[in-house]
Amino acid sequence: MDTGHRKSWDDIRRDATRFAKDWRLAYDEKSQAQSFLVAFFQVFGVETRQVATFEHRTKLLDGSQGFIDLLWKGCILIERSSSSACSSASTPSQSI
Repeated sequence: MDTGHRKSWDDIRRDATRFAKDWRLAYDEKSQAQSFLVAFFQVFGVETRQVATFEHRTKLLDGSQGFIDLLWKGCILIERSSSSACSSASTPSQSI
């Protein structure tokens, strides 16, 4: 499957720098998530619509249905979590 066009390392480096500058002030993770991932893959010359599925349905371990933020079968799975979920998961709860 064609994933886009091949880029030189110089092009990737240039585009990665531009990507970092463009997204440094991004503040709304939920509403900008797919745009962010599309732009990230474009750094490497990969067209996400040709290789990946956003919000891929999956069955969770408990039998319920969930979604994977991005799935490129056989290559990468991306699942974001909010910063509040990360901080609450890493912060031990206190007992009173």
